[in-house]
Amino acid sequence: MRQHRTRAHLWLPLFFLPACVSFDPLDSDEAIASHQAALTGTDLTPASTVDVSDMRGNPPGVEGIDKVHDGDVDTKLFMPHRTEWIQYRMQAPSIIVSYDITSANDFPDRDPSSWTFEGSIDGLSWDVLDTRTNQSFTSRHQTRSFTFSNSSAYLYYRLNVSQNLGGGNALQLAELRVGGSLAAGTMPGTPVLAAPSVDSDAVTLTWTPAANASGYYVQRVNDDGSGTTEIFTSSTSYTDTNLAPGTSYLYQVQAVNGALRGFPSEVSARATTAGVAVHQDITALSSSVPVEQHPGNGVAGEDVAKVTDNNPFSKYYEPSSSTWIRLETPSAVVTSYSLTSANDFPSRDPKDWTLEGSNDGTSWTVLDTRTNQSFTNRHSARAYSCNPERLEFSRYRLHIQDNHGAGDTQLAEWRLFGTSSASLAAPAAPGSVNAQALSGNQIRVTWTDNAGQLNPEASYRVERATNSSFTSGLVVGTTGAGSTELRATGLAPNQTYYFRVSAQNAAGSSITVGPVSATTTANTPPASFVENGWYDGHNRTVTLAYSDANLAAYFDQYVPNPSGATWVAPIVSEAWGYAKDTYGSMVDPILHMIGNQDNAPGEVPGTLAYNVGGVVYASDSAASYRNIIFTVSSDWSAPDYGWVVQSLIHEMGHIVESNNNGIAGSPAFNAWGDSKWAEIFGYDVFLHLTTISPNLAPEIYADNVSHTDGFGVYWFRDWYYPLYTGDFGNTDADHKGSRFLSRFFQLLAEHLPTINSTYGNRPLNLGEFIHFCAGAAGVDLEDEARLAFRWTPQLELELAKAQTEFPGVSALYLGTCTPESDAQFCARLGAGCGSLSDVDNCGAPRSVSSCGSCTAPETCGGGGTPNECGASGGSAPCDGLCSSPVVFSTQSYHSGNLGTAATCHETTVDLQGLNCGNFAAGRTFRINGVLVTCNGANVTLPAERNGGYCMQTSAGNQPWAYFSTF
Repeated sequence: MRQHRTRAHLWLPLFFLPACVSFDPLDSDEAIASHQAALTGTDLTPASTVDVSDMRGNPPGVEGIDKVHDGDVDTKLFMPHRTEWIQYRMQAPSIIVSYDITSANDFPDRDPSSWTFEGSIDGLSWDVLDTRTNQSFTSRHQTRSFTFSNSSAYLYYRLNVSQNLGGGNALQLAELRVGGSLAAGTMPGTPVLAAPSVDSDAVTLTWTPAANASGYYVQRVNDDGSGTTEIFTSSTSYTDTNLAPGTSYLYQVQAVNGALRGFPSEVSARATTAGVAVHQDITALSSSVPVEQHPGNGVAGEDVAKVTDNNPFSKYYEPSSSTWIRLETPSAVVTSYSLTSANDFPSRDPKDWTLEGSNDGTSWTVLDTRTNQSFTNRHSARAYSCNPERLEFSRYRLHIQDNHGAGDTQLAEWRLFGTSSASLAAPAAPGSVNAQALSGNQIRVTWTDNAGQLNPEASYRVERATNSSFTSGLVVGTTGAGSTELRATGLAPNQTYYFRVSAQNAAGSSITVGPVSATTTANTPPASFVENGWYDGHNRTVTLAYSDANLAAYFDQYVPNPSGATWVAPIVSEAWGYAKDTYGSMVDPILHMIGNQDNAPGEVPGTLAYNVGGVVYASDSAASYRNIIFTVSSDWSAPDYGWVVQSLIHEMGHIVESNNNGIAGSPAFNAWGDSKWAEIFGYDVFLHLTTISPNLAPEIYADNVSHTDGFGVYWFRDWYYPLYTGDFGNTDADHKGSRFLSRFFQLLAEHLPTINSTYGNRPLNLGEFIHFCAGAAGVDLEDEARLAFRWTPQLELELAKAQTEFPGVSALYLGTCTPESDAQFCARLGAGCGSLSDVDNCGAPRSVSSCGSCTAPETCGGGGTPNECGASGGSAPCDGLCSSPVVFSTQSYHSGNLGTAATCHETTVDLQGLNCGNFAAGRTFRINGVLVTCNGANVTLPAERNGGYCMQTSAGNQPWAYFSTF
């Protein structure tokens, strides 16, 4: 029987070759000696293991980190990944010009093959000194020497391996030794940093003088943790200015004496600048399409218009490392702006740029300059202050001068914020709303996104009910900007559901479009079906052998006596029932399980098709919108609580992480992989199973407690299990055990951006993962995370960014959140008038009865809908909206051809509704300031305004439109 595995995860192999296995050496002692080579210069290899480290934190011990510098070719360092670095901290600034690598005792395929040798003066920024590719060792214990030209003194050196000889997932070497000379001169001491002081855009640092120092380099850790930006000063204090608001920074200080540097200080405590005040979104007030320096990128769907479409999941792509983007706006004073990173390739992110303003498109004034900027994650927004003189312009230009090394550039969003006499209006209503039943528990509601750059939507509201008047079984769902669909899941079979959709933003709501309806099918598991080609070609016919309210268990045609294989079904059924009770419906109440036969006829050797456990999700048409898990066995008649049961529970964990709370996708997969989540999920499930005796939870615990990830982190032992048991201070029942696990996913659903009922492939980085875990546990977990994970400047900045970006999660555990004032609440959400209900900066529900008086009704939308002023500014319906209206006093209103000019009509009669003809593209029709979609259908009237209705049409061509009462 072959070893089996889930996709990208090894499961219970029958045998393995540990790192310490050896075989008779191929070389004689004389041959080994002939391979030895002398280092160039003095051997400066560190003597103490304190000065030796590697990427994943391998500890000293048998085949540990101490063996790589112990001078003994008969010992070795083994590392379970082929990509690794080994770092040496020197005793003093050293000019290294050569290094030796000695191959280990066995397995030539684990030898390093391609690498760079690098030097660093500060331990954070690295210079490549030597590059080697496709290297090999002709024998075991062979020492090869490599020399290169170098005249610079560094304090740190590392061998950064990118590939081994065999391509497998392991690396080993017996020795790494470095040779050269100590730099001449007196090395200065190490300064000690005091706690930084912070204001809105500056950080002030002070430190103790260092011995023999002639000056100091202040080094600000780059935003992504991948190096530093340094500034020289002869003082013992420095103020770093022009920083981004609401951003955390880390610093270290390094003394210099002539050309020699001392060891840098400890990295400072986080310094977080104050956030910028939120003003109007000026981008949302522009009706102009952005213009780019190099028109036409040749990539469909990634044109320059995507950079201002208010959708963080779309992007603008430019096949050059530098470009500019220009946007014409209403006259505005822009005082801040934001950039959002795109979905992939951080090397394409902008790094250096200027923001400029102009009133004629010819003369440009620089409003802000930024260099060496970076992003901590994909789809991540960063805000910047600008224009301190508060100059007013009608054109703005973002001039990107460089990126992070790619030959092309990309950006998801560029948005401008400030003040303008123009104002936001409610978004255009969605069009072409449709509902389609996908299964017995899932309906897809689709629409066209008619709101564009001008007055964009912030979200879509989808109402669902079991009757057309929406008075029975009403459920409201939302999905993010740019969405064109929502999945209604967990529905009852054979039930008709009604839907209506509206677009929402801070100015209010579009008209509601609908209802449309669809009827779910029956949810009876089919007697048989054919696998749909997943996992390298699953194509067998599977037949139902067991079913209950939780589970439909199938076996393929090669499983002998499937009825004898149903021993596994009650176990999986109970586990799925527990998962639903803990995490919710997960789309479909019935889990479909497939048992595949190992070593069946027609298998293709070397493929994964029937050598894995796996999962197909209910969001996927390939699964016919069912949740499907499967695994393989050579003997289904024999109960197997190891591979079979544990692999199925593992795959069930993937269903849970990817299908909970009505949103598809697993952002945290980026953090926990395949899968540290499955370890704690499986432990929790086995702890609650009664269909296996004795309970396997102790065995699962004993297995998981020794598991590490690729960086040597004990996720189960040092993170998940203490959180599960409440040992991190989360003693409340709602913050530990399965409640902690479930709450984590609830917080993701509440706070992460979504599109089309998915997370849009937005990854959760490790800092964000820690932040959301802390929210679920209700306690601050930073100290625990520093011990559990390999703490780096990058991880610290990720956590700080998460706390700033998702403050509602922080408020659940930090306990120090100061609630914003009502005025700040209104301003942050872009509301200048009317009532408003939302979540405040501390994550608490807040309702404000008035966000200010409505001095200009058109600014606030009118119409009396939530968050809008409604009647004000006069006594007639059109007061403040349009002048000299045509008044009609009967219930018959026939406008006919409205001409090409803007029109204004009002009435105070008791209208029941309007029938609206079709307008040409770009021409609008508003009732009481609320935008209406004219499509030849009846229009729902908004609330009365000053006792009646004001109807406005904008100017435009093809002016025919017909309105009449009905």
